[in-house]
Amino acid sequence: MSNTLQGFLIASRTKRGLSQQELANVAQVHISTIGKVERGEVTSLSPRIAAMIGRALHEVERLDVHEMADFLRLTKISGAIFNTPPESESARERKLVMPVVDRLIAEHGMVAVLNLLHSIEQFTTARDQPKEQPAEEEPPILTHVTPPRYRPDLGGTEQIITQYQASKPTAKKATPLKRKGTR
Repeated sequence: MSNTLQGFLIASRTKRGLSQQELANVAQVHISTIGKVERGEVTSLSPRIAAMIGRALHEVERLDVHEMADFLRLTKISGAIFNTPPESESARERKLVMPVVDRLIAEHGMVAVLNLLHSIEQFTTARDQPKEQPAEEEPPILTHVTPPRYRPDLGGTEQIITQYQASKPTAKKATPLKRKGTR
């Protein structure tokens, strides 16, 4: 039983194996919000932010009855936030996988992770499909996701997702060699 929001958030986040950044990404709040609560600088949250954090913790790993009661008591919000319709399996898997992807990006960089994901896709599709020689392979579509950041003009956070197609390598044309002394 946690007596403070600070203790509850630290215990719940670490139980689920999330970093502050990963929890902020899943909850769609700024990392400084999570940090201020865990440092004890903020002792109460707005109902909207509390609901976003509560739902994020609940989606990553279901809160048990005691955790849910502690959270509702500490944030003074309605338990109705946990009565959301069930998510599709793909949406739930995405929320579980995104913290791992964020951790890989932080450790190895965006390009390395995109190359890894592309390699996995190539490996899995090559085994599932019969081998055919494509006329010309299209370059992959790459995605860049920025970490959430607070925008006072929007009154919330924003996260930019950019997709772009990698450029095709240009083939060099062979030029005939000239011999010396010939005309």
